[in-house]
Amino acid sequence: MRLPTTSSLHHNLFRRLVGRPRWLTGTACAVVAWAAQTAALAYAPLTLVQPTLALGLVVLLIVGAQLKHERVGWREIAGVAAIILGLAGLAWASPSAPAQPAPTGTLVAAIGCFAVLAIGPYALRRHLHGRDWIVTVAAGLAFAGSAQASKFVADAAVAG
Repeated sequence: MRLPTTSSLHHNLFRRLVGRPRWLTGTACAVVAWAAQTAALAYAPLTLVQPTLALGLVVLLIVGAQLKHERVGWREIAGVAAIILGLAGLAWASPSAPAQPAPTGTLVAAIGCFAVLAIGPYALRRHLHGRDWIVTVAAGLAFAGSAQASKFVADAAVAG
């Protein structure tokens, strides 16, 4: 069952979703995946773990199109391409030595900026009609911030 688009970014949407077993199962899978990602980040650099996850998105596009006969259009391909380009930028910007940076004030501020920009569409939802791309960009920023925060959690767990 699909919900009307008017419930997008509305607080009542969460209440509706919590009552759906498929959504709860998907959320549980996401929590387990985050734990696995954080464990991987404890033993491998961010520049290896994140591209591996991006490769999973490419595989999902192929599986969805070939096995499930899902429509994979330019938006889906552009979204995956944007993630891959962002990860290429991450790999380019990361230090060549296997260092584990401490969460400095600058990095914490950057993660905070990601969080504020990711929450922005909720505050502006009345003005976003027909601008779904803003929500997509905000979700990407939230993903980037959570990846960096997860790396710090993993580093802290390894360091004790």
